Amino acid sequence: MNHVEKLKGVIAHLKESKERIARGWTQQAFARDTYGTIVDAESPRAVCYCYKGALRAKVVKTPEAYTFEMDAYDRANAEVSRRGFASIVDFNDRPERTQSDVIESLNATIAEAEKDLTAAIEAAALELG
Repeated sequence: MNHVEKLKGVIAHLKESKERIARGWTQQAFARDTYGTIVDAESPRAVCYCYKGALRAKVVKTPEAYTFEMDAYDRANAEVSRRGFASIVDFNDRPERTQSDVIESLNATIAEAEKDLTAAIEAAALELG
């Protein structure tokens, strides 16, 4: 897998994670079911997710999917670190945090990855001459 393909996979993973958060968000747990009971982020019963849980929720874990997840996680942590937080868990679980804040952070992370993708495509085009 080349750099462009990897970035496309990471962006897709971030967008899927954002969709999970948009459908349902939680704090103090990776995921919860319809009753508010804590469940694993990969559980079919999960209906709402914290920031990290949304990134982990992919059920099928191929080596490529795991690579995308880890890169997405690193990028999301870097984004909240620039805001002064220790991690996405620290950011997500603050009492004042809202679902919209988490979506905004994911949007910023996606935008940064998309800039990197554009640069990688341009670099690949230059190499091809």
